[in-house]
Amino acid sequence: MSNWSELKVLKARSNNLIALPETLGKCYKLEILSLALNAIQDLPECIEHLTRLEELDLTNNGLSSLPDQMAALVSLKKLYLGRNQLKPSAVNHVCGLIKLEDLFIPKNLLHGLPKEIGQLINLRNVSFAGNLMKTLPKEIGEWTKVEEVYLSGNDYEALPNSIQEWKNLKELHLKGCDKLQVINPKVAFPKTLLRIDLRETQVEMPDEWQEPPKGVIEKRIPPFYILGPAKKKGAAKKKK
Repeated sequence: MSNWSELKVLKARSNNLIALPETLGKCYKLEILSLALNAIQDLPECIEHLTRLEELDLTNNGLSSLPDQMAALVSLKKLYLGRNQLKPSAVNHVCGLIKLEDLFIPKNLLHGLPKEIGQLINLRNVSFAGNLMKTLPKEIGEWTKVEEVYLSGNDYEALPNSIQEWKNLKELHLKGCDKLQVINPKVAFPKTLLRIDLRETQVEMPDEWQEPPKGVIEKRIPPFYILGPAKKKGAAKKKK
């Protein structure tokens, strides 16, 4: 790999890889690195040399931590880390990657997020579904460009009021957050919003959400679907 200096795309999914060589750092021009469905437990320090990397997929490996050198991936826009064993400290190394648009860390061991996660102001699509989280920092309100948020299967009792700042929200998924009781009704105000999934939660449907929409919530075409115990719709379930 030390001779692959012109390589831009490397896809090595499902190969039972248990490690990566230090010579990976010689691939200076690498833009896409897909290593999902392997058995990688650690990332080499040489990853800091991949400053042109825009997409990194490490879904379904054996990662329990991320190296400090992750902070050097300043061009990264898409990061997929689902189905690993990552703990909250691992997220600290991601918070400075301000170009991130997609951040998927579902089904790990996260029981919280650092407030610095609010620095990721360019996020469009986010998933922290299937973790162990009880709270979210108010700083997530800084994700003003976010469009799809997947938080299903966590232990939240409430979401921070700052989510009303998600002015471009299209979908919010909270299915299976069976302790969730409180959500800011204003999260449903953006005209862009098409779906909120509150199935298997304890949230009482606010009057402002009843259809036809009232007050400041204008009618949407296609219509606004609320999936929950108080209102069942026939909208197709979107999988992530």
